[in-house]
Amino acid sequence: MLVRAASNAAWLAPGCRLDRYDLLLQVAEGGMGSLWLARQEGKHGFDRIVAIKTILPKLASDAGFRGMFLDEARVVSRIEHPHVAQVLDLGEERGVLFLVMEWIDGEALNKVAGACGGEGEATIPVGILGRVMVDVCEGLHAAHEISDDDGLPLGVVHRDVSPHNLLVGFRGTTKVVDFGIAKARNRMGQDTSVGLVKGKIAYMAPEQAMGAEVDRRTDVWSAGATMYRFLAGRVPYAASEPVAT
Repeated sequence: MLVRAASNAAWLAPGCRLDRYDLLLQVAEGGMGSLWLARQEGKHGFDRIVAIKTILPKLASDAGFRGMFLDEARVVSRIEHPHVAQVLDLGEERGVLFLVMEWIDGEALNKVAGACGGEGEATIPVGILGRVMVDVCEGLHAAHEISDDDGLPLGVVHRDVSPHNLLVGFRGTTKVVDFGIAKARNRMGQDTSVGLVKGKIAYMAPEQAMGAEVDRRTDVWSAGATMYRFLAGRVPYAASEPVAT
């Protein structure tokens, strides 16, 4: 059944339909999934634009990746905050798992920096950057504070806070996105092996880079490293290759 799901995933293309969602345009593709612009259709002419994340066809038959994908949906659906991208629905169509999220009309923070500074510049005016990072910290704090149905903290750590995962809306609101590699107490699909490193090296806290245990302070470091990047015009630490960094 899983093998058939992998072959069926190849049919994903603009114009295809997942349940009640029409795929309009593939926006991006990452290591685990693709992001689509889609339209949700309802009764009496209701429709709205949403974002849909799907597992890559080559990974659709991988039980581990399916578990990670489902875990992401379970974790993020509990975070209800204006500065975290909201999960709206989870579904499966012809063997393809998909996650429906609010569509954020804006750009990633790294692209905003390019628009502010021009060619070769990487800084953002302090007032704008401060407003963005206040939003980011509020969203991360909401994620760090979520608990399960018994009121026990889930210990969520994003683990990949970076300019690419901070979306600045054209109306000025910033949202944290992509909890795909987040750590949480009840995640079934996460790898808890010591020494496993996930995330972007340039914004990674020391304990995370060394493969040690992480907690919410790891995200605080990454938020600080992101802010430093756009105040100083460079990342805190950099070298010719990741291990040296």
